[in-house]
Amino acid sequence: MLLDNFSELYNFYQLSDKKTKKKINKRYMEFLTDKPCIVSGSEPIHRHHVRLGSLNCGMGMKPADIFCVPLHFEYHTGDKGIHSIGNKTWQKRFDIDLLGELKILHNEFYKEIIGDNKCQ
Repeated sequence: MLLDNFSELYNFYQLSDKKTKKKINKRYMEFLTDKPCIVSGSEPIHRHHVRLGSLNCGMGMKPADIFCVPLHFEYHTGDKGIHSIGNKTWQKRFDIDLLGELKILHNEFYKEIIGDNKCQ
């Protein structure tokens, strides 16, 4: 089910015009505001943009806001942060699957926002 909703959200997003994409990104960032860090469960959070290779951004480009996960400063840019120790090392050290976490968040967001047609 998670993959289905992730795919539906991704497809909906990719097929949307710029105005709708902007609304989806804004609503998703608002949605993340109340979410705890996916590592520690603490708040406040930073929003980390997850790269999925060519699926969501080109070389040297930042992924759209819809591809963010909530991380506490310590796990985002601090000494234990993904930007400090690298993506693969970070995921292994904290036993976190970023794509899996993104799918869970997208599933929630899809039900809450997209399912209610609030972004159209």
